[in-house]
Amino acid sequence: MDIQNKTKEELIIELQELKQENSDLKALIENRSVELITANKEHILQNEDISVPSLLRQKAQELLKNKPSKHDSRLSDVENLKLIHELQVHQIELELQNEELCRIRALAEVERDKYTRLYDLAPSGYFTLSRNGEIIELNLAGALMLGKDRSHLINNHFHFFISKDTRDVFKRFLEKSFK
Repeated sequence: MDIQNKTKEELIIELQELKQENSDLKALIENRSVELITANKEHILQNEDISVPSLLRQKAQELLKNKPSKHDSRLSDVENLKLIHELQVHQIELELQNEELCRIRALAEVERDKYTRLYDLAPSGYFTLSRNGEIIELNLAGALMLGKDRSHLINNHFHFFISKDTRDVFKRFLEKSFK
């Protein structure tokens, strides 16, 4: 149906549909941004030629290709100007959200670095164990206590460092801890 032949109600419904699509895309972009921010930093550094904005744009273009268009492409100049204005406002909103995400990411990295320094440089040995007693993470003092390099201890069973007569006690402790 040509846009000049549409009623005001039909145009309002169409505008609401466009706003909903816009909102859905905005939510998708926000979710994808959070996923990318929390992705492994080393992986991102290894693939420096791929930037987060280009990945988001690529994903949005793929979604747009696969989404059937519900709207007539013959719009009046007024509708075109309204759509351009809406897109410009949406772009500014996304830029502001991106700035906020970058700020939050920087804060998270500072906090992570602070935690890492606190954990690694603590005078006591700290161990993070899995449910079955594998060493997931440990600090430098913990590695020193066990007399091995930290990289050789990760994914090894902690029970190797416990006397045989107390392994059952340790096993019960783990079971109780993970209940």
